[in-house]
Amino acid sequence: MKNAFKSALRKFRSLLPSSTGSTQKKKSDPHRRDRSSTGETPPKELAHLENSELQFAQEMQKEGVSPAKFVDNKVSKNSLKNIPGQESKKSSSPKQSGKYQVKIKTQKTAEKKYMHHQFGKVVGESVRSAMPPKKTVKSKPNKNSNSPTAPAQAKPCCKITVKDPVTPNPALVSKPQPKKHIVPASDGAAEQIANSRIDDEREVVIGLDFGTASVKVVIGDSALGKAFAVPFSQETGLTSFLLPSLVWKDNEGYSLLEIGIPFRNLKLQLINKSCSQEIFADSAAFLALIIRHARAWLFTEKADIYQNTHILWKLTLGLPAESYDNKELVERFEKLAAAAWWLSRTKEKIIPHGLVEDVCAQIDQNSFKEISERPELNAIDFDVVPELSAQIYGFLTSTQFDPDAKNIFLMVDVGAGTVDSSVFYVERVRGKKLSFEFFTNFVEFNGVSNLHNNRIQWLEASFKKEDVAQDIYNKLSMMQVPTNATQGIPENINDYFDGIEFSFDNHEKCPDSLFFTNRVKKQVLGKTLQNAKNYFSSNDDYSDMPMFLCGGGSRMNYYKKLEDELISHPCEFQTIPTTHSI
Repeated sequence: MKNAFKSALRKFRSLLPSSTGSTQKKKSDPHRRDRSSTGETPPKELAHLENSELQFAQEMQKEGVSPAKFVDNKVSKNSLKNIPGQESKKSSSPKQSGKYQVKIKTQKTAEKKYMHHQFGKVVGESVRSAMPPKKTVKSKPNKNSNSPTAPAQAKPCCKITVKDPVTPNPALVSKPQPKKHIVPASDGAAEQIANSRIDDEREVVIGLDFGTASVKVVIGDSALGKAFAVPFSQETGLTSFLLPSLVWKDNEGYSLLEIGIPFRNLKLQLINKSCSQEIFADSAAFLALIIRHARAWLFTEKADIYQNTHILWKLTLGLPAESYDNKELVERFEKLAAAAWWLSRTKEKIIPHGLVEDVCAQIDQNSFKEISERPELNAIDFDVVPELSAQIYGFLTSTQFDPDAKNIFLMVDVGAGTVDSSVFYVERVRGKKLSFEFFTNFVEFNGVSNLHNNRIQWLEASFKKEDVAQDIYNKLSMMQVPTNATQGIPENINDYFDGIEFSFDNHEKCPDSLFFTNRVKKQVLGKTLQNAKNYFSSNDDYSDMPMFLCGGGSRMNYYKKLEDELISHPCEFQTIPTTHSI
């Protein structure tokens, strides 16, 4: 038996690195850490050692050495000194001071020792496979044992408490009442109101904010020094100036009369690379109806101002700032503005399908330069501008704007579908004309409707997991809010149901917190601000940078938290004390 063991041991030694059995010492390097003194194994030897132990166990069986007898033998330090995880013990004999030995007493101990090897699972399984099978004995788990155990089942992070009766938030399930649209006396098809004597000629600008959820229009007259917000409905407050971004289409054509089938998400599909000719036509018809309504309102409500004035029209259409360097998309919006103005000249209340198809086909077949020279359009000035310039135009043209200041701004535009965040520099050139230089800009789907949809998805998953009653689960389908909705959503997910309370053991695991941290905050702080730092040589260049928080979603306290985050953010950006809400 001793010969068999010695034979196995010799084979095992031959498998170890040559340096293991060498008695020649290398010259010490004072700048090099001695791995042997720390019990570490050189990285290149680790894979070799793992394979060696497996082969050693196999050689034992070949030589007829059973594991039970093997573990009763003493193994010297030199044979195992490079195997990590083995603990050496000093000999009890004082004469053997400085010498170490490892004595593995039982099969169970051997298995346990190898299970705590640096290679743990792999080597442990290899050693066990070389040992004879043993009977499984059920025993109570040892609480003090460090051996691997099955992971404990994670506790749910949220507790759902249901108290009858359960009713969904009325604002989320009630159908909005049809708006009473304003119908101006003028049809708006004509471009001029002056019929005979003309005393004046000046430029009038239609600024059109084509948003994901709604459209807004402002008519500006710089010579008069006034701007008029165009109302669409007889409602009171801000909602009267918002019109959902959808167009109705039936067999006759396009209208705003809520007749036929509504076509939504026009803008999101329009800025997509795969925008179809049909989407372009739907969007052009919708904007044509908006332009015609704006002219009709101006000629009806401000007829006394313009009845003797020849108007030089300019149409300004906003484009997401992130896409402003995309020449293909800029020209698409320029063509869209031209097609919409062309179609707005028709007097039919419902714009016919055939007319829309013909105009859009001609627009598609020519460049924007060629289109703008047509007799129907050559008197109109078209301009596509970054949406952020439209958002802060009032501030930049006011007396508050200091042209000699640093004028580096952060803008966060919270819309229905997206959040548009930018860091940019602005200067006034040639009179009141503004020039923008963008450092960073990100447009991501973190707007209000996507926050709402994220909550609905979380509620659906949570209700299924907790076996909430089916009738409550079915009410979620009633809460779907389209991106064109103009009504607000609750500030908190706990406000979605009366009778259901969500309690979180960690507030950071709440879906509202996760959406804000992982999406909104990450976009504004982690991307927009951090990337902007690459353009500045020192902190002084961007310290005290004003922030503009604008868009419909900026009225929610949920998104206003960005102000606190920016002020308390511990990155190199200094305090941003000036916050303008637009």
